[in-house]
Amino acid sequence: MSTNEKINYLKYLESTGRRIRETGAATEWRGLACDGNAELFARDADGFIRFSVVFYLD
Repeated sequence: MSTNEKINYLKYLESTGRRIRETGAATEWRGLACDGNAELFARDADGFIRFSVVFYLD
């Protein structure tokens, strides 16, 4: 999922009443979307990138 797609999804969630942004600044969207991308490549305690492996191999 691209950063722009994540931004659109986050905006949709906020429009449904969910609190997504802390400050309400428009510049916050890209940072939130990039944080979501970073979690895809986070390593577990054993050093493996488990989420990406499951996501791409299933």
